[in-house]
Amino acid sequence: SDIENQVSHIKGVALILFGDFLKQEETEESHLYVKPLVKELIEAKNKRLIMSKLKIALVSINQPSLNSACKLLDYLEDFEVDVYGKKDLEHNLENLKTYEKIDTVLQDAWKKYDAIICILAMGIVVRKIAPLLESKATDPAIIVMSMDLTKVIPLLSGHIGGANELSDVIAKKI
Repeated sequence: SDIENQVSHIKGVALILFGDFLKQEETEESHLYVKPLVKELIEAKNKRLIMSKLKIALVSINQPSLNSACKLLDYLEDFEVDVYGKKDLEHNLENLKTYEKIDTVLQDAWKKYDAIICILAMGIVVRKIAPLLESKATDPAIIVMSMDLTKVIPLLSGHIGGANELSDVIAKKI
């Protein structure tokens, strides 16, 4: 037929409706786009609130590492942070939590903190946390940073634990 020949090349269909049969007033927001956007904004706000309440352990292993931890502390002012360092190291902190062996720090911090930031070799961190691993739903975020603070590596609990987001926050501030 003549109409069939005229429309045979059409690949998609658009339905355009005129009239007030939708019973929607002009001032009413679209239910298709606004509610998901509002939901997304609320989730983002809640995520920021959750991130700002993180308890973080900042773990150093020697004098240069502790010096870096003291510098990093300035960038973590939005969080509740405890700094750990070996006994007899020089620092200007009001409250340095001291330890003798790194094993005890990580083991004690595992259940106490939401995130543990380690300024020490990745291999040490991997070996020391391996026996502590339980579940991606409950393990704390583990971040490893280089001594010069230029590398921020989310090692464990990236998505659920927030290591990825916290790493991004730190990287943007430094």
